[in-house]
Amino acid sequence: MQDVREKNAMRAVRSFVVAVLAFVVFAVPSVALADGRVALVVGNSTYAHIGRLPNPDNDAADISAALRRLGFEVTTELDADRVELADALRRFTRRSAGVNAADFLLPAGHPLPPPDQEATTMSVCPTARRALAFCLVVNAGFLDPGPLRAQSSTPEQTGLRIAEDARAREEGFLDFTARQVMVLRNRQGRESRRQLRVQVLEVAGDGNKSLFVFDEPRDVQGTAFLVHAHREGSDDQWLYLPALRRVKRISSANRSGSFMGSEFAYEDLTPAEVERFTYRYLRDEPCGALTCSVTERVPVDRRSNYSRHLVWRDRDELRVHKIEYYDRKGAHLKTLTVSGYNQYLDRYWRAAGMTMVNHLTGKSTVVAWSDFRFGTDLQDSDFSQTSLRRAR
Repeated sequence: MQDVREKNAMRAVRSFVVAVLAFVVFAVPSVALADGRVALVVGNSTYAHIGRLPNPDNDAADISAALRRLGFEVTTELDADRVELADALRRFTRRSAGVNAADFLLPAGHPLPPPDQEATTMSVCPTARRALAFCLVVNAGFLDPGPLRAQSSTPEQTGLRIAEDARAREEGFLDFTARQVMVLRNRQGRESRRQLRVQVLEVAGDGNKSLFVFDEPRDVQGTAFLVHAHREGSDDQWLYLPALRRVKRISSANRSGSFMGSEFAYEDLTPAEVERFTYRYLRDEPCGALTCSVTERVPVDRRSNYSRHLVWRDRDELRVHKIEYYDRKGAHLKTLTVSGYNQYLDRYWRAAGMTMVNHLTGKSTVVAWSDFRFGTDLQDSDFSQTSLRRAR
């Protein structure tokens, strides 16, 4: 019985591949003059109740190669589970923003919709552990673009969706530790250096908890900063000063102040929770070798030191590459640039370098991150006011 199911599934895959390739051949003349031709091809081989199918990976590779030869920018996903497939579709949606695109999510064996019908997204078979499907999304010049434009999101909706997608990518890391070297430079270029440790605990349904502990130089050794971020309402922040042997609560009114003499304000050290801003998508533009979506976000809290931020995120991974901060009068106050991303646990991106430049004072702070470790079994008790005093 298993052999029959496997043969049927393989036959469906082969039939689907033929259908996709036929579609590409006949669709190309219609899209040859269109810009921004992009495609997503998904080949999954693993089922819950049958053995691994040998052909989908190869067929997906063949389809991808054929599309590239025809001038498409292709992303190929192999053996994607439901979360990974949804993530790939979100990335693809952002990459194809601004073009007249038709979306085809086709379970194996389903025919492609004819060109004169509106394309719809079909759900993947819910009984498969890893859904067997191919997904092809191309610039479809043969479709009437009117309905697609009518269904397009507003800039506000697009900006919010980018922020929500970025947060979704971060969920599930549980905890991590890391080290920082912080270099403070004044206008004349003189430097001072600080070393510190960082611990972060993920909190389901709320903002994360973070602890920063200074190790060097001696005059700040043992100083610790604790943040309990919240999705709604003000964050809780405490600073432990070992020379005074006391924990100082940072009030919301004082969070525009400099963090330990750096160009980072206390406000900058709290996670940018989605609910604490309004959003507006502005444009896409090159950022190095990548393409970034530029979004404006405006703090909901009137006590914020900033009137707005401009945020550059690359469209494929939604990593922050630059943030411009504007003061309450609308002047460009500071710029944060982020670089040297590395991926951990095959999912979570962390930057190796951050530089904050203050355009009013000419000062800057450079932060070098290293020694990221995930799954360190941090507990809630590690992020209490009592833990601040124990930090060494």
